[in-house]
Amino acid sequence: MEILFWKIIHNKFLFYKILNYIKNIEWEEYNEYSQIHIENKKRFKDINSLEWIIINKHYQLLKYKLELNENIEISKYSISQLLLIQDKHLKKELILLLIEKKSKEIKSIIDFDFLFLIILKNKEGEYEQTIEIIEKLISNSFNIEEKALEWAISNSPIEIVKLLINSPTLTISNKIKLNSIKFAFSNEKYKEKMIKLILENEKTYSTKPIGLTRSTSEKIAKIDLIDILSLNSSELSIKLLNINYYTTILGENNSNSIEFKKILQCENTTCNDKIQTIFKLYSIELLNDHKNFSAYKNYLLKYGEIIDNGLNAQLVYQFSLSTFNISTFQWLLKQFETKSTNRDFSNWNKKLIFPIIDIKTIHNNNNNNNNNNNNNNNNNNNNNNNNNNNNNNYEMEKIYKFIHLYTSQLIFINKDFDKIICELINNSRNEIEFNELIKSISEISLKRFIKSIPIGWNPILNKILNWDGKFEIMINDKSTIDFIVKNSNLNGTYQEIIKKVELYKIKSIFNYETLQLSNYANSIFESNKKDCCFNFCGFSENYKIEKSIIFIYPFIKAIEKCDIITLDYIMSNIIDFQVPTTNLKKHLEIKFGNNGGGGGGGGGGGGGGGGGGEILTQDINNLINYLFKNIKNFPSKFIDLIMKIIIEIDYPNFNLSKVKFKFKKLDKSMNIIKLFNYSIKNYLPKTLGFILNNYNLIEKGYVYSNNSELDNYFINYFNDDIEFWRSTSTDESLNDLINIIEILVNHFKIIQNSKVDTNTTTTDFGNNYSDSDGEGENENDTFENKKIKYLNSLKNLINSFFKKLIQIKQTTKEIICKIYKLIITSSIEIPNSLFHIIYYLSKRSMMFIKYVMENPYLEDSLIGTFENGIQYFQDYDKKIYNLDRANFKTDKYDIKQYLNEDVFTFNFIFNESFDNILEKLIHHLSHSPSFNHKEFISVNYNFLCFSLNYNLKFLLEIKRLDLFFIELNYIQSLLFENNSTLVIGSFPNELNFYHHHHYSNKKNKKNEKNANKNLKKCCDETIIEIINGRLFYLSEQVYEFSFKIMDNESFKKFTEFCSYHSIINYLNILVKNENNNNNNNNNNNNNNNNNNNNNNNSLPQYIFNHLDRINHIVNNHSQGDDEISYSWFDLISKYI
Repeated sequence: MEILFWKIIHNKFLFYKILNYIKNIEWEEYNEYSQIHIENKKRFKDINSLEWIIINKHYQLLKYKLELNENIEISKYSISQLLLIQDKHLKKELILLLIEKKSKEIKSIIDFDFLFLIILKNKEGEYEQTIEIIEKLISNSFNIEEKALEWAISNSPIEIVKLLINSPTLTISNKIKLNSIKFAFSNEKYKEKMIKLILENEKTYSTKPIGLTRSTSEKIAKIDLIDILSLNSSELSIKLLNINYYTTILGENNSNSIEFKKILQCENTTCNDKIQTIFKLYSIELLNDHKNFSAYKNYLLKYGEIIDNGLNAQLVYQFSLSTFNISTFQWLLKQFETKSTNRDFSNWNKKLIFPIIDIKTIHNNNNNNNNNNNNNNNNNNNNNNNNNNNNNNYEMEKIYKFIHLYTSQLIFINKDFDKIICELINNSRNEIEFNELIKSISEISLKRFIKSIPIGWNPILNKILNWDGKFEIMINDKSTIDFIVKNSNLNGTYQEIIKKVELYKIKSIFNYETLQLSNYANSIFESNKKDCCFNFCGFSENYKIEKSIIFIYPFIKAIEKCDIITLDYIMSNIIDFQVPTTNLKKHLEIKFGNNGGGGGGGGGGGGGGGGGGEILTQDINNLINYLFKNIKNFPSKFIDLIMKIIIEIDYPNFNLSKVKFKFKKLDKSMNIIKLFNYSIKNYLPKTLGFILNNYNLIEKGYVYSNNSELDNYFINYFNDDIEFWRSTSTDESLNDLINIIEILVNHFKIIQNSKVDTNTTTTDFGNNYSDSDGEGENENDTFENKKIKYLNSLKNLINSFFKKLIQIKQTTKEIICKIYKLIITSSIEIPNSLFHIIYYLSKRSMMFIKYVMENPYLEDSLIGTFENGIQYFQDYDKKIYNLDRANFKTDKYDIKQYLNEDVFTFNFIFNESFDNILEKLIHHLSHSPSFNHKEFISVNYNFLCFSLNYNLKFLLEIKRLDLFFIELNYIQSLLFENNSTLVIGSFPNELNFYHHHHYSNKKNKKNEKNANKNLKKCCDETIIEIINGRLFYLSEQVYEFSFKIMDNESFKKFTEFCSYHSIINYLNILVKNENNNNNNNNNNNNNNNNNNNNNNNSLPQYIFNHLDRINHIVNNHSQGDDEISYSWFDLISKYI
């Protein structure tokens, strides 16, 4: 075998034959015919689009091409796509290579934009790679402009900005210099480091306005003094003050400016003290002169120190409450005791400048407390930060002390803060925290809190407070029930819960885990005159509903576990219990088989989930027997829901077909038709099988009853195609659809083989369907007639499903053949139609569909699309061809007339070879209409010429050169002497040169041989002389595709068509286009910038694939046309 392999490899002819086969033959199965095009299987050497390579993720190809410095088309969009590559190491490698190899091309398209994109697109943690990329850009002389630098200062770490400002290609604009400090202040993450970097590089900022005169100069973007003083680094604040980079509420000057300078110049004072003193002075100035608290607010937050000027007590009060600050609150109390008591506190609570902290922040603060301000570089700043942390620390010990201090006085009482205290107590994370908070409330204030805090602590507190109405809270012990009753009159938070209960229109927020707990809750609620949602108004008018809710969860679990004992206890002993009929989905989230052992039903044993699928099946049957035995106690809506839940059980070895459901005992509200329809339209095989097994359509030898509502539905409804609801975009839905067909086919065979039992029919009809009304039934119908109607309806239904099956994208031809065989062998006919033919062809190969759907004479409205996993070609039979054919007027031909249903059968499409099917398609849709539809040709004069060119183009597009040359030979045969009189519409074309020399004067007509007198002969070529000037001009697209995919041998053979006249005609078109293009350029140059030839290239690049062959043809086979020879070589010289 190895010897044979090497013999083939070393055989040049065979080797290139194999390579050519691999190159041209498509083996990929396409889902849409639009995916089949000439660019498929494009060779790597012909791919030069950066965008295409990245979108298709051929990263190694890109790397290879860059390393070899091959030609690559680059655009802004392709660069942006490159930056989105997820693998950061690969992305860096490709970007660096691109910059190294293609910097010139990149600069011609983009410059600073490219750099800006790199910075903007990088994610957190990729800054090291960004730095490396920027270094590469700088080394390749990319100019860094102001937008990139501005964005970097405002958003990036200092390492990136350092690199940019030290770049030799950077020119820092005046705008950057005047605004750089402002940009740095906007960089929240790296603010102080960025400010420091800017201040250390004098070229990056300006201390004076820039401009020729004062009126034209640009001003510095100065910073609010409060923001400068609030910086953690006092050194930075001092630097900014020293260079006068601040502005105040009054502008650049304020009354303390001179004092600020003196403080800054003091040598014996630390930086921290200087800034604190200036901050204090400025805060006092704003308080005294402008009653402005903004500076003092930040001062308090930074230092926690009181400024006693008699005007800021309200601010201190609000600050104390919002930060639990003991020292400032003590100062406030001291001020009240030592100074005038005539102050008015009535407006202090109306608007808080400092927002009161929420409970979650207080609880989470301990974890976050040590994460603040870890980036400071000196001890002084660290001390300052520690001071800040102490002022904002919400440790519980501190909170206990502050609450005690706050509640020990009656001067400053704030309702919002009282509410915070209550929320802290109610949200206590444990009993110790709860007790400590209760202890912290002073006795003198206890009265105002007593009705808003619970008696004792229970974990259910947090669940109640965080309840959002979406689900009930589970109670699993008696102590929790006792706790609820004790605190049922609680104000505040619990009143809000009651409002939520009313808002969500439910009667309780609780579920009780067991029957014992439900009994206990019921007993204690009755004895304490409380209902189950602890509403303090006592018994409600709808107390029966309340009691139902107490037992609803044990009831649900009893259903779920098939626990007949518990279920029977509730139904028998809870007199006021009502089975739920509203919000069933909320109440009955039942999943059979997910629980352990149940109570067992009537001695049947429990354990739906633990005993396997067989035990679960038996338990469900026991449950159903109990429900139907007590059917009067269970509303039909409830039974309906239980039935649907049973149908949807997904449990190993559970056999739905063995579940017995007594439909005949249900009342009229149980709509079996609706359920059946639902199962059909949503492809639910289990549901369908369940209905057919339990509705007694076939029992004891009979099929149809006088009163069978479902039978009537079958006969009256399933006569046409049905509209399906369910999406078929998944393998699961496809399998369900196949199962549905198999169930219906099996059902059909059973019905077909059934016989009438005259001894039982009357009795059985009466017993099984006595509660049906028999509406719409013809009493005179014989059993056989009814059976025939029923079987016909089943056939229609099966055919509807089959039509849906062949539409689904995931359906393979193997599946279709299997189901087709199943249906046909069951004596069910599948009628053939244009609809079936189209879908059969699509499953055999999308190439057939491409040929049909892109046919230039096909009616546009027949084109198909994909939606929700289904390939929709228009249903020709219904939407197009139900028209009166006599009045059907269109310039398109009737495809149904030529896509013959007797020819394109199921067996032909799925059993014949690809080539035979395509040959038939071409014959029936292209050749046949030309010869057999004279009326159509008279209207569509160019049909045959267009159609033949379409055939050739299509065969090239699917890369079947063998079939292409067969079609080309067929066209050539139509031009031969034995067809010399054949004329169909505009076919054939006339030779322009021949026509010019021989038909201008018919009296002097010469012999045909003279038409080729000027032909040059080549030893390696065969010339087929044209007959009577008959030839065929191939379309430009046919030539384009042939240039792109043909090898030299094939192209040589191809160009000999029509003795080279066709390709000479094509070359004349190219020359004409070039001349027109040059004329347009000359006209445009009067108004626009000059454009070189390459920018307006009319000569396609693919021409160069076979340029030698074209030059040979022009030299040797120009048919005596010297003008084309001169024009062609003149044109080529511009591109070489």
